[in-house]
Amino acid sequence: MGGFQENYVIWNPPADHLEEECKRSLKFIMRCIRAVSQLEAEEVRTEKIEQGYRIAVKIKNKGLFSSYGTRHALEEELTTTGTWKVEVTKNGNTLKKEEKLPEIYGGCEMEVSMEFPEGETGDPYTMEIRTERAGVLYLTGTLEP
Repeated sequence: MGGFQENYVIWNPPADHLEEECKRSLKFIMRCIRAVSQLEAEEVRTEKIEQGYRIAVKIKNKGLFSSYGTRHALEEELTTTGTWKVEVTKNGNTLKKEEKLPEIYGGCEMEVSMEFPEGETGDPYTMEIRTERAGVLYLTGTLEP
């Protein structure tokens, strides 16, 4: 049971059927691409708080799979949910924070935030959102009320 038809997989179909077969293969490949996790930063906000600043970002997964791929891959430790880190530069010094990124299911969005008590208006920041399955997002800006 199972397996594949050797003639179908190894050899091309006759030339007069090749274009039709390529169209079917391309359609399948494009459906697979759309299913893969695709993270996008929807909105980045900086907010002045009692002490310092809070940086928040809304992350959307436009793919069908979760940001880590599949539950099986996570359970078998073939992947991780990912990380997000923020660096704020203040007077030439870099303040760094890194946290584990929560899983973001396909078609869903989530907001994550970090607080920087030492942050001041005008301090530049860089943000990196990294997952093994959905790639990396880099964002930059300045702390503004």
